[in-house]
Amino acid sequence: MAGGKEKLAKGEAYAEPDNDLCKVCRGFHEDCGILSKERMPYGKGTIEIYDLVMRSDSDYERLMQIARAWAEEGKKVTLTPRMSRYPDFRYHCVYGSLRGTRYENKCPDMLVDGKWYEHEGYTTTNMENALHNMMKRGFKQASRVIIDETGLTDRYMLKRIYDHIKAGAAVNEVWIRNEKGVRLLYKAEKEIPDK
Repeated sequence: MAGGKEKLAKGEAYAEPDNDLCKVCRGFHEDCGILSKERMPYGKGTIEIYDLVMRSDSDYERLMQIARAWAEEGKKVTLTPRMSRYPDFRYHCVYGSLRGTRYENKCPDMLVDGKWYEHEGYTTTNMENALHNMMKRGFKQASRVIIDETGLTDRYMLKRIYDHIKAGAAVNEVWIRNEKGVRLLYKAEKEIPDK
């Protein structure tokens, strides 16, 4: 409880907020109430997709493949929109948990059981460059990254991950996406906080 009424101050059924924090919460809920998302059970988990997600984007099906794989295992997966597309988009409504972190003002692709993930693909035929670019872009968005299969060896990819870590990237997980699903390539021994 935030020092006010026992229930959040929202809607007509609740009393007028009796302190500033409750007034902020009420404003937040009213402000974000315009965003909606489709929720669907899948496997043992759920997939949620914000209405603002562009289903015509080139990576939408790849994101859905990842979401289905993790929802099948019982995870709650939420696909999130790209902030830059909507002039009236309220960043804090979707990405509020990133405020005060190194990823503030970034827009990772999905939230999985409360953790942010970024997916990166490639278009080049130079797989070493593709790997470098996917990691470089991905680690700017989140400490958990899913990259498309490149055909490079795990040993080579792990060396590149350690190169990024030595250069200052915060890396908690790296997953590989291919036509079969996703597989974990790297997981930090100790969780690196986003702050």
